[in-house]
Amino acid sequence: MKNWILTFLLLIIPLSAEAAEKFIYQSYDKNNELLDHWFSLEFIERNAQGWRMRSHRKIDGLDIYEEYQLDENYATLWWNVDCKEHGTSYKGRRVGNKLIMQGRLNGKELTREIKIDDKPFYYNPKVGLIPFAKSDETKHEFWGIHNLVLARYNLIAKKIGKQKLLIDGVEEEVVGIEWKARRVPALIFNRTYWFRTSDYMYVRQDEKRGVRRELVGVE
Repeated sequence: MKNWILTFLLLIIPLSAEAAEKFIYQSYDKNNELLDHWFSLEFIERNAQGWRMRSHRKIDGLDIYEEYQLDENYATLWWNVDCKEHGTSYKGRRVGNKLIMQGRLNGKELTREIKIDDKPFYYNPKVGLIPFAKSDETKHEFWGIHNLVLARYNLIAKKIGKQKLLIDGVEEEVVGIEWKARRVPALIFNRTYWFRTSDYMYVRQDEKRGVRRELVGVE
């Protein structure tokens, strides 16, 4: 009975502001020059499992479409990826402590299983790390994959405190999170994400090579 009531409540709760909006991001190089890299992030719906989301990335003329289902703690349950230009179209899901992917990757047949442990898996840490940003924790471990080669990484995130940043023309209080992969070269994953404290949405990303991405609009 309790499970039925929880499911019913999740389905009738109105969508929040984040669920009704599409967040638009743009990337810049170390000289503040605009890069051909545009990104959108959209919460589609609140459902019995948690959140369903989609994203669209334009990178050097490529269009990459992704959709994923998150649980109540923003961990990834399943995800779909499509990029016609690269011959990529596959579906992935977490089953216990395995990530199972099937379809096509870069024009080749894809059937792959990756073993992990019981730590959360975030296909997209931009949303997976939201609960950590909200929490009083200072350190957090999770699993991720490199979306070009589908290699797994054990990742560790650490809080670096709060500060003020100008985001889309407005000064915002943000909390910073540095995250990187364990026991691999730092340039593979070594990023700082900034989440604004008003709603804990991802609003900026800084990378060691000088590239940054930031929120430029909401639709």
